[in-house]
Amino acid sequence: MNRQASPRVLLSLLLAFSACSDSGPGPGGDAGAREGGGGDGISPSTGFSVSVTAVDFGKLGCGSPAAAAKAIELGNGGKAPITWSAKLVPPAPFVLSDPAKGTLAPAAKATLSVTPPAIPATASAGAALQATLVITSDDPANASISIPVTLTPTGGMVELSPTPAVFGLVPVGAQAEDVVVTLTNRGNESIAVSFAQPADAQFSVAWTGSPAQAQLAPGASLPGLVARFKPTQAQLSTTSAKLTVSGTTCGAVPSGLALSGRGTKGILGIQPGALDFGKVNCGASASAKTVTLSNAGSAAIAYQTALKAGASSPFAVAPPTGSIPPGGKATLTVTPAAIPATALTGADQMGDLLTITTDVAGGTPQTVTLHQTAQGARIVASATSLAFGAVPVAQTKSSPFVLVNEGNLPATLTLATAAPFSVAPAAAQAVAPGGKLTANVVFSPSTTDPATGNLSITGKAGEVHCAPLPGPVVLAGGGTKGSLAISATSLDFGDVACGSQAAPQSFDLLNAGTSGFKWTATLGKGASSWFALGSAGGTVDPGVVASVSVTPKAIPAASAVGGTPYADTVTITTDIPGDTPQTVQLAMSALGAVLVFSATTPIDLGKVPAGSTAAAAITIQNTGNAEAAVTLAVTGGPVFSLEDVGPFPLEPTNTETVNVVYEPVAVGALSATISLSVPPTTPL
Repeated sequence: MNRQASPRVLLSLLLAFSACSDSGPGPGGDAGAREGGGGDGISPSTGFSVSVTAVDFGKLGCGSPAAAAKAIELGNGGKAPITWSAKLVPPAPFVLSDPAKGTLAPAAKATLSVTPPAIPATASAGAALQATLVITSDDPANASISIPVTLTPTGGMVELSPTPAVFGLVPVGAQAEDVVVTLTNRGNESIAVSFAQPADAQFSVAWTGSPAQAQLAPGASLPGLVARFKPTQAQLSTTSAKLTVSGTTCGAVPSGLALSGRGTKGILGIQPGALDFGKVNCGASASAKTVTLSNAGSAAIAYQTALKAGASSPFAVAPPTGSIPPGGKATLTVTPAAIPATALTGADQMGDLLTITTDVAGGTPQTVTLHQTAQGARIVASATSLAFGAVPVAQTKSSPFVLVNEGNLPATLTLATAAPFSVAPAAAQAVAPGGKLTANVVFSPSTTDPATGNLSITGKAGEVHCAPLPGPVVLAGGGTKGSLAISATSLDFGDVACGSQAAPQSFDLLNAGTSGFKWTATLGKGASSWFALGSAGGTVDPGVVASVSVTPKAIPAASAVGGTPYADTVTITTDIPGDTPQTVQLAMSALGAVLVFSATTPIDLGKVPAGSTAAAAITIQNTGNAEAAVTLAVTGGPVFSLEDVGPFPLEPTNTETVNVVYEPVAVGALSATISLSVPPTTPL
């Protein structure tokens, strides 16, 4: 019997490609400087002008559409170009035309416009809408110009109290004591008012001259206004008297006067059911009011009183206990304490509830609501200090500062400071309840010495406040002789194929100050950086722009993919006093395929009888970040073959599996090599 030996075969793996690992730095570039600005090269002389010192849109009725815009003309009467910019503080509700910056050649002019907003019907009459137009320029004599912008809503404002008018417990058929009602025009324009009689005939309203409509000037009240109640049934009754207002109004207008009273067939009467002490200035006291207890029976009625807030109540009741004679009356006097100098101004926060208990058989305790509200302005500041940092000499830096009136009376406020600080508006400003004053505080250093100051806040004599005014705001800053501005905070060189080099990029250094400064540039990774700087430093004169070029080194053919190894930072440091180093981030990523075989040692197919076949699977994985078109080949004799030689695309993170087949025809040890190739254009 003829037998053949089984040959032993070794299959070698040849990787015919390069994998995308760290490499050293490559070549660098250069840098240059170019002049900025224009004209004849001299510093701008005094010549920047603005056509107005204030923009006042006057008075506009609440609910009116926006008025026409107002134009502002800027001019250059100097000998050199002037660069300017403008902004509104706060940026709303007025609108500034765009563009709000530019450069004026000598003798040239430019026009800005400010557009006012529509006035909502809910606006507060007399509470001016305010802003400050801040225009800055490189004219040293007019570095910062502040222009107040105002618009005043107009109309009547209706304040009605008490509402509801509560009559308390009244015997059926008896005429209740009148409840005095106050209707005041708190606005800044006259209005005409009248009430319709309630649908429930138990109630009525009257005023001097009723039922004719009454004209109310700003601050005036409807004279003789009272509500009346004569119950015809023993139950709680409620209704309202419709209010009609003619003329322009601001804010919410009450629909009418609510009325409430309870008729009783019992012997006890308590009138009224509520006492309204109104709004009382902080630090002041309201006048005492009375509650009348009546007894229609034939025996005395004993009573006692209690205040819900107890010893903490802002009221005192006298007498706290007593007796109502048969067929007679007793009077309770409710005396409010003085409103504290510092108090909250929310509605009824200084009120309470009076409970009256009697010995009437089957009677229930009755309550009288005590209404009282502290009245005054409460001013809150947005900050206790403003730090301007380093500002170039003869240049300016501004910061908004806001005062909010959280009280219920207007306040007239004046802000003041001293050089090198200034504030706009500097004139007294009225701040309505719920309104705010937004000011622009400016620092204009004339030296490099540290500067400190205070922004004072003062009120108007005679106005009422329910909290102390904020203390002086601390101001601080320092002057510098140069001003560095960098044109970019980052440069991104993108994805670069392994073995390739990205194009250089650059960023600019601008000196917006009044004297030159020296600068240096350093790479965060030093000599290990994948970038080179065209220049490591220099001097930048006022108005000059220096360009710094950054040249990336070539990504090695054998390199790790991704961006982490290649990121770096350029730090720019100057000799400007107080200057903080600034940085520019550099980003670059290696792009390529990384192909990995499943076996790192030769594949041993073992002993295979002649005429038989054996196979082994190999895998090729792409661990890179670019696609590869892979082609396989086997060399070493016809007895070796591959089930698939490609080319086949291999996406990042994907794996391809291929079988190697061995078909021996004779006895003996054989070997072969598998080679892998990719097109030259594939980034590796």
